[in-house]
Amino acid sequence: MRKLLALVMAASLLFAASSPAYAHAQLTTANPKANAVLFTMPSQVRLQFSDEIIELPGGNVISVTGPNGRRIDTGATTVLGNQMTVKLRKISTLGKYTVRYRVISEDGHPVNASYKFSLVKKKKKN
Repeated sequence: MRKLLALVMAASLLFAASSPAYAHAQLTTANPKANAVLFTMPSQVRLQFSDEIIELPGGNVISVTGPNGRRIDTGATTVLGNQMTVKLRKISTLGKYTVRYRVISEDGHPVNASYKFSLVKKKKKN
């Protein structure tokens, strides 16, 4: 019985010690949102995460590419707490845009993902 109790306690301690390693930052809010359909191009992309972001040179990046595959962001990603932003060039090309991001979580692990939004022409009322 003692051996079983010791094994259970050891497993509990091992699980408790390892659980923070699985707490990678998750995207909680994006502006523009994933799959958004916009009539005007935003001036920036802002992403908010579930955890603080560690600032490392080149570690946190947002890139935005247009329908032709060219980058339309300025390249200067700003990090403040759990938020990242990047300014966008003035573009009016219609189509799908891809937002790719990489962040270094508070636990030191990189998180990479992407999503899309669309820029469409506003329909005129008859």
